[in-house]
Amino acid sequence: MPVRCTVCRRGFPIVDGVVSLIADGGLAPYRPFLEHYLCVRHAENWSVNPTHLGLLPYPPPGTPHRAIWRRRARSFERLLALLTVRSRGGSLDILDLGAGNCWLARQLAGRGHRVEAVDINVDPLDGLAAAPTAVFAFGRIQSPMERLPYLDAQFDVVIAAAALHYARNLAAAVTEAVRVLRPGGALILLDTPIYRDPRLGQAVVAQRLSAQRLHYGSVGEGTAGPGYIAAAALRLAYRRTGLSYREVSVHNRPRAMVGRLRRRLGAILCLPERAQMPLVVGERRC
Repeated sequence: MPVRCTVCRRGFPIVDGVVSLIADGGLAPYRPFLEHYLCVRHAENWSVNPTHLGLLPYPPPGTPHRAIWRRRARSFERLLALLTVRSRGGSLDILDLGAGNCWLARQLAGRGHRVEAVDINVDPLDGLAAAPTAVFAFGRIQSPMERLPYLDAQFDVVIAAAALHYARNLAAAVTEAVRVLRPGGALILLDTPIYRDPRLGQAVVAQRLSAQRLHYGSVGEGTAGPGYIAAAALRLAYRRTGLSYREVSVHNRPRAMVGRLRRRLGAILCLPERAQMPLVVGERRC
């Protein structure tokens, strides 16, 4: 049975437990990106064994990209600490924005939160359809992040994990995230490459796309958005939508201090900037 709009009575299909709320032709602008993205993801062996999906971000030995998952585990643990403070022992209404294979949505739902997962990627190996439907219940909806199919002020927290740098329009995506947030709610970014100098972000992405097209033969567009986030643009988008802005290091204090010293030394020596991936927390003031 399709899901029907209560206003226009239009039906939207459900496939593998995922509701597609993209209108006819609405996916066309994203198809080049999706084709390239999935080509690269499959070639780089990002598809997770279904029996291991529930373990992420703590994959068993032998899982590809374990170093990246270890970094994501640190981000996840810091995220859990922030959510514990916000929930005060209760549960939260959370939107997982750009959810991918829903590893984060599954972890949060398993901790008692009410979770919705949104992405345009419904791939059965690496997208929304990869998530098991019977373990922890959470909604899965195919929709672009710049036009969310939710009511105003519906969520306590919106989380974008390794996702917002793929937005076709950063300002529009942040505006939509704030629209669905309740007053006092928070937009939290993690595992997102942020550059103080956008020219360096552009250079890194261009080099990566060139290598991907050479090795994998993909001719699609590499990113729906820029593939990185410029710090100034992110701060501006937060400020214009009434969000506060705070960066939270994923490392403990000694490690964070070492990172700051390295960045200062790099600036003095004019070394190329590396992407920073703090948790970025923005609270809706009203």
